[in-house]
Amino acid sequence: MLRSIIIALTLALPGAMATHARAEQVGAEPYPNGIGVGVGPHIFLLEDTPLGELLQGYGLGFTTGPAFTLSYDRRMLPWLSVGGTLAFRYSEERPTKGTAGIRGLDSGGSEAGLYMLTPRVFGRASFYTPDNGIDGAALEMGVELSLGAGATLLGWRGVTDAAAHFELGAALLWSVHIGCWAATLRIIHQVMWQEGIGPLDVGFGPSWMPTIDLRLEKRW
Repeated sequence: MLRSIIIALTLALPGAMATHARAEQVGAEPYPNGIGVGVGPHIFLLEDTPLGELLQGYGLGFTTGPAFTLSYDRRMLPWLSVGGTLAFRYSEERPTKGTAGIRGLDSGGSEAGLYMLTPRVFGRASFYTPDNGIDGAALEMGVELSLGAGATLLGWRGVTDAAAHFELGAALLWSVHIGCWAATLRIIHQVMWQEGIGPLDVGFGPSWMPTIDLRLEKRW
């Protein structure tokens, strides 16, 4: 169902952007150049992906968890922003006893965690339409391209293993801005490389890793 939603929104975006391009455009956000701090859920669509198969080998899901971001962006043109983001996302769960075995290893019900710290650079092309009913409000839609590299940590039976990852993403985004606050939905079509991690030193890449990202952000 989630993949059907992604396809429908992808097909709908070009026509919507063309309509808003012809409409009145706001030259910039209330805070066009600034720092933002955000929090919200991060949802991996891991079905039939190498990372999903790796985690299933541990008896783990890790499909969703909270994410925190610290970002800076600068508006270069009325429709173009560039910047950088430091993102931290994680998921923790208790594996099902007796099913989380790698070559027969049992977790014994201990906690496990997946943590990803990723610095990114990005470019965003977007259009704003003012909401005349609310002072200082605007609706935004656009496309964001990002490039990032960082560390993946897998906590397992009291031991944490770390390895590097690399990602290249293209996101469709919709955002509601009210003053210095923003609520944003990103549907990310992402290609990811992962170095070997865990007891079996499993790595993969490049691999498609679709993601849904919801974020509430405060800007200065």
